[in-house]
Amino acid sequence: MASPLSDIPFYFNPSYLADGRVQIESPQHLCVYLINQSSIDTVKKTLNFFTIISNVCLVKGRELHIDFSKLQFFSAAASVLLFAEITRVQLVTNNHDVITFTLPESGPVLRLFRNSGLNKAISAGADRKLNSLFNDNNPYQSGKDPNKFLIPAIMHLNDQGLEWSRPQSRIISKGIQEAMLNVLHHAYENIPDNKSGIGQRWWQLSLLDKEEKTVTFIIYDKGMSIPKSIAEKLPANISTDAEAIEFAFQKGVTRCINEPTRGKGSEDIKDVTTVKDNSKLLVYSGNGMYYIDREGGETLKLTLPANINGTMIEWLIPYE
Repeated sequence: MASPLSDIPFYFNPSYLADGRVQIESPQHLCVYLINQSSIDTVKKTLNFFTIISNVCLVKGRELHIDFSKLQFFSAAASVLLFAEITRVQLVTNNHDVITFTLPESGPVLRLFRNSGLNKAISAGADRKLNSLFNDNNPYQSGKDPNKFLIPAIMHLNDQGLEWSRPQSRIISKGIQEAMLNVLHHAYENIPDNKSGIGQRWWQLSLLDKEEKTVTFIIYDKGMSIPKSIAEKLPANISTDAEAIEFAFQKGVTRCINEPTRGKGSEDIKDVTTVKDNSKLLVYSGNGMYYIDREGGETLKLTLPANINGTMIEWLIPYE
């Protein structure tokens, strides 16, 4: 039998601890934003890092220690993926301590780790911890019930400084609700192994960035990707996941293969970008990224260097 370390890339510096845990080092930068050519390697290492977490714990059945001591930066989107990967492993294994970690040594990163709520979100625990995150109004949340999570998500955004009128609030609510309902109704269809996604669960983050003066809301699921869900409807000239995402959002068929009456959902998700000037939408699914800047009329389609293993929707809304 091959060693659990044999297929872990060398740049994660895999090793065994005295208690038998597998240890890996996180990349110095955890980021999934494809900004320029130089960011491709960072994105690849980040996505591979999350895959290794699952492989060690769920495929190889080993406990894991993650060394974040050299971490210098983590983006909002990457932190949601980390939250999802760790809590999924905790839920599947029913082992609260299956993953332990060393905190970052960098003072600014450590403060962000703690102040953002990420430290608690990825700490030991499973269902009870997730319930505690909800009760404490932590920015990081995970659930399966839109009726439970929608209003607190809206209120949390409002509490962080985003002001809106009632019509704007309805637009944002419909967009977030549609993203949640997509997970509930479509994301985990035809996925028999609960290790792939834990039922109908999603992971979310609402975050105020005072430096960028932006409120961010992210929702991520580990189910069937958008390109896979609409594969039967794709025109022959579409060859990449990014093009498939764009097609789904243009045509309003995101994951609604047999429910044409729900084909308006992607419009609800896109409409969130209309509530404030310079709002933006990022959609990651499978190996593709689709970006919409409604104000500037810009769209961008890019191929990821590794699979995001699900779908992530991120809205960036200026609050001033």
